[in-house]
Amino acid sequence: MRLRKLGGVLLIAATLLTAREITVQQAVEWAMTHNKTLAQFKEQLSAAEAASSAALALEYPELSYSREGMDANQKYDEIRWTLSQSIEFPNKPFLRKQQARLQHAAKQAQYEEFLLELRTAVKVTYVDLLTRRNILRLRHRELNLAQLFQKAVEERIVAGISPEFERIQAEIQLAQAKNSYEEARWTFHSQRYELFTLIGLDADEQGYDIQFPDSLIYTRLKIPQKDALDGVVNQPLMRYYELLEKIADKEISLAKSQLLPDLSVGIFTQDINGESRKKGFEAGLSLPLWYPLVQKGQTSKARAEKRSVEWELAQQKLLY
Repeated sequence: MRLRKLGGVLLIAATLLTAREITVQQAVEWAMTHNKTLAQFKEQLSAAEAASSAALALEYPELSYSREGMDANQKYDEIRWTLSQSIEFPNKPFLRKQQARLQHAAKQAQYEEFLLELRTAVKVTYVDLLTRRNILRLRHRELNLAQLFQKAVEERIVAGISPEFERIQAEIQLAQAKNSYEEARWTFHSQRYELFTLIGLDADEQGYDIQFPDSLIYTRLKIPQKDALDGVVNQPLMRYYELLEKIADKEISLAKSQLLPDLSVGIFTQDINGESRKKGFEAGLSLPLWYPLVQKGQTSKARAEKRSVEWELAQQKLLY
């Protein structure tokens, strides 16, 4: 499958570099593999997937050494080696795991939405480019007509047929035609570079000799209103905001879970005066004494963010 995709990319590249023309279909396909923002989305998607895998990771164990009683004779009262491990309350890592999965799914929906937007943007830019090319051709014809008109006026003035003010009028029309032509030429080339940037065409591959064949046709699409409304639910952007709402729910649960105690366990060896060697076990629980100062604010923040996402989701539904 990867070889087929690679072959398709190489075929498009060969077409662009040898035939020096870009059809609308080639522009779309090239953008799907070379657009810089799309490449960033792919990397962000990989990062979200890696974050989901790392959500259950434990903290590193801690090895500590303590010595009590150091006098001038280098004697000691006690030496202790301790190996300890902090363990979160079981539901905390699982909540993070669920949240990380939702974040990955949200990034996937955002990626799919950008694909749709990129495909649309390439087609719209291509159509605008063809329109501006046609306008440029019209402005060139107007310039030629203005030059011919000025030449005819000069001949009529020499022949004594036309008055002098017609020369001024012809010069004004010629200047206006030149300005219109230069403006049309500038907008056409700006649109070309906008298309090149959008599809990710490298600067050394861009050139004035690249042609854009006009193979577009107008087709009237009839989409029933019910089908259009039913399709809104499946839009990636709607799924993205619905996932953001679920992520906010998990964030609230995580903030509340800070009330639950974390566990700390450890084993140690103890040497007392070099005579008594013992082994032991220790365990402890965290106490959420500062919840009103820290975690309560985090919970309020998470709830406010969820309300914000709910309003954004309602706004998107109205826009659709």
